[in-house]
Amino acid sequence: MVLVMNLPARLRAYYEPGSPTRGLADRLRGAGYECYLVGGTVRDAFLGVASPDVDLATDARPDAVRAAVDGWADHLWLQGYRFGTVGLERDGVRMEVTTFRGDVYRPESRKPVVEYGTKLREDLRRRDFTVNAMAVSVPGHRFTDEYDGLTDLADRRLRTPGTPEESFGDDPLRMLRAARFVAAFGLEPTPELVAAMGSLRHRLEIVSPERIGDELSRLLAGDHRKACQSRLRHPVRHEPERLVGPRHHGARGHVVADAGHRGGRGGESADLASGNHAPQ
Repeated sequence: MVLVMNLPARLRAYYEPGSPTRGLADRLRGAGYECYLVGGTVRDAFLGVASPDVDLATDARPDAVRAAVDGWADHLWLQGYRFGTVGLERDGVRMEVTTFRGDVYRPESRKPVVEYGTKLREDLRRRDFTVNAMAVSVPGHRFTDEYDGLTDLADRRLRTPGTPEESFGDDPLRMLRAARFVAAFGLEPTPELVAAMGSLRHRLEIVSPERIGDELSRLLAGDHRKACQSRLRHPVRHEPERLVGPRHHGARGHVVADAGHRGGRGGESADLASGNHAPQ
């Protein structure tokens, strides 16, 4: 689904002439490239909550992004450069610009073999969950929601753009991220997603304890962490302290060891931000 939308309140500032995001988009478009707000930035806007950074996607390769912002950005961060991400700051606004990707994963690693894409739809399909697979063009505010993420957000449903087996098989850390999204937003995982967590839990053995610890720390800070335990049938089997930190290598496989087969639609609607949004 692609349509021109009335912007949620929290997105409007990104489109103001002279704003850092509009300035970045204008520079990319002037060089012949597309630019979209994506991921958590769009999701959080519909939820009416602040997003710490601005996530953007483009068909420009990292070298072209860097050339477009050279001398314009106040600061650059290139730690994610080999994965297609250029981080920058302009007038106090932090932005991450990532080239469209269609990654390939090896079974022994959760780090992708980066393959750049040319289409927004391909890039959105590789994202972890449908609620993170929405995009809004800058400028023009054309809303792209090929995988019904807005409907899932309104229905409080957690689902993957493709099959959960494909998603979790590629990056098993997404299983813990699923638990964190249940804890943070009160989403209801689909039965297929929960079943995949149970059957693929052994894949967590390739994830570093540090990354597991980071996800668990964020999970435990969620407002709906008790719902997370009931909806995923006690996925955290041991004391959280044993799972945080680099010394507990043996705990990795137990994080979702008891994931059951419960899921489905939640009964409540999301409190979307003010402003009209796409029809469901």
